[in-house]
Amino acid sequence: MTAAQQLFPPATLTAVSRWRNPLLLWGGFVVVHLWLGFLNLFGPGYPLNDVTSVYKYWIDGGIVAHFWVGIDGPWVYPVGAIIPMLLAHLSYPIAAAIAGFPAVELGAGLYGGSWLALVMLLNAIALGVITGWGRRFDRLAAGWWWVAFLTLLGPIALGRIDSITVPLALVGVSLIATRPRAAAVLLTAAAWVKVW
Repeated sequence: MTAAQQLFPPATLTAVSRWRNPLLLWGGFVVVHLWLGFLNLFGPGYPLNDVTSVYKYWIDGGIVAHFWVGIDGPWVYPVGAIIPMLLAHLSYPIAAAIAGFPAVELGAGLYGGSWLALVMLLNAIALGVITGWGRRFDRLAAGWWWVAFLTLLGPIALGRIDSITVPLALVGVSLIATRPRAAAVLLTAAAWVKVW
């Protein structure tokens, strides 16, 4: 038996190699997002309140009353933050078309579901970029770390404006060395949504 086999018995190596499976990572990503989405929509304390009450109110004010926060009056965020909030509103038809979408999400609550779908899409793109779309086994650990971090952070990981800027920043940081201009655009866009 070699020294490496003594340190890392075959059973240990098999368990470690399972975690290097990109399909397992993507499955974990989906499960975590569905679980956190469920907690956001139905969990105690209603953690999605900022999105469904405040963000939706700002967008409704712009669409109905033609008063856009950050443009027609003072606001707490950079003006770019209105874009993801508006995208969540414009994606109502997509969220409504999802088979099996909970009936409680119809009407005003549909904004919350649309927001969660937008965040999951951005997070999926970020996970794809940081893991090389599953082709870079050396990057899967970073993907697992992020999925674990989202899990530990809980519902707030998806229910704030920061959940839009984090995937932009992750992709931007991933591209700094190879595509600095694209990284600068993404990091600037993230700063125009929420300055950390």
